[in-house]
Amino acid sequence: MWTGSMMRKWTCWMEPLCAAKDEDKCVYFDAKYTHSRPSKDVPQQVGSGDCGVFVLKYLECLAVGYAAFPKTLCQKNISMFREQIASDLFSEINCRGPVEDPDDWANVDLYDERL
Repeated sequence: MWTGSMMRKWTCWMEPLCAAKDEDKCVYFDAKYTHSRPSKDVPQQVGSGDCGVFVLKYLECLAVGYAAFPKTLCQKNISMFREQIASDLFSEINCRGPVEDPDDWANVDLYDERL
């Protein structure tokens, strides 16, 4: 019978193996794996629909190298984080808004060549 610990190790090992190309699978048999589990202080979403925002902010904290997550990263501030992410994305793609009518955002998307 498989214990919880054994099943977790098996799952961590099998997932990349199944996704690999056939010619690369032999590498996974010799590779050593490590993984870490975040502390209990990782912020959690309350409702559905906010998981993407939490994942992006969580990855941002890891990338920046925070030892602990800021207390401001919580459900109460989720709207602010959505606006920040949208602003960063618009800035990254150099979005200036609709060309003809500044109030007509309905037909503007990421791939609009007019921007």
